[in-house]
Amino acid sequence: MRLFETVDAINTIEIVTVDGKHQILYRSDLAFGYRMSPFQAMQDLAAIVALTFRLLPSISAKERQQAYLRRRRWSQLVRERTAGSVFRNPFGMGVLVGELFENAGLKGFRVGSAEVSKVHANFFINTGSSNSREMLELIDL
Repeated sequence: MRLFETVDAINTIEIVTVDGKHQILYRSDLAFGYRMSPFQAMQDLAAIVALTFRLLPSISAKERQQAYLRRRRWSQLVRERTAGSVFRNPFGMGVLVGELFENAGLKGFRVGSAEVSKVHANFFINTGSSNSREMLELIDL
């Protein structure tokens, strides 16, 4: 079952090109994918300036929202200072980056105050006074 994502509710996207041209694009004309958008390949894109959403009423929305929040609190360390989900999952391999880190024994591995989470190995945590150099060293492992 595919989860509903924010991109599914987009109706229009207003952009400005590098030559100052204002355009309104319709979601139905754009192809989005896992952590991919058509804007990544647009050579003349200067900025996305506005979005409009098409929202639909839902009786179960509150229950789904609560379920998402519970899952997020359990898996994404929302109370920690993290760099978020650091790497993309490899496409088509059927494995998650967190699993790869875990299988490599990297859960809890540290560089200074930067640590691979012991809960979700694709999250890197600032356990104290970590800086960008330490995070980048952890990323470069």
